[in-house]
Amino acid sequence: VRGRVLSATGTSLEGTELSLRAVVDPHNFATVGSHSPHLTARPGTDGSFELSGVPPGLYLLSAHVERTTQDGQRRSLTTFFPGTTDLLAAVPIVVGTGTQHEWVDFLVVTE
Repeated sequence: VRGRVLSATGTSLEGTELSLRAVVDPHNFATVGSHSPHLTARPGTDGSFELSGVPPGLYLLSAHVERTTQDGQRRSLTTFFPGTTDLLAAVPIVVGTGTQHEWVDFLVVTE
């Protein structure tokens, strides 16, 4: 699975962690959690990323960003592919045997 994460506001995506998590129940994305099998990656300076060796299955791709607000507070933001903060609006990625998914691009909420 290859693509780019892009900031909707043009801010740097340095420190962003991408996570590709297996969907246990395709009718209930809420079952996707830290216990689900997953792969992680960090994007390059241009936002490009690659997650390789992904076994066949249904996955949710997310980007996790930590930001410091103007008052010094840490804020965690998670965006799901194709660019939503709502888990139920996420679009799963279907990985088959020997398939490649290129240009999986999405906007990441950073504010």
